[in-house]
Amino acid sequence: MTRHRLTNRRAHETQTLTFDGRRFSLGVGRFDDGSPAEVFVNAPKAGSGYDALARDAGILLSLALQSGADISTISRALTREGDSAPASLLGAIVDAIERATQ
Repeated sequence: MTRHRLTNRRAHETQTLTFDGRRFSLGVGRFDDGSPAEVFVNAPKAGSGYDALARDAGILLSLALQSGADISTISRALTREGDSAPASLLGAIVDAIERATQ
């Protein structure tokens, strides 16, 4: 797959995400068509295990999106609880991006 280059200037929005009783900072950069292109996630305590997991989730999501993966396809592939709630931080991040895209 070819990775899509991002423009130097692009739309970007931030929001707070809560998962597992913890608050995370979520930033989403967008392609010119408005679809998500890059994801930045940070936990409140820098250097913690949750912070490393959050940052790595953002990196992997960014690579997938820039390689042509669709956010709704990613969402359907992730593990869900019986009530369709996300079972992981990654699922919560994807859900928040989907809500902001609609």
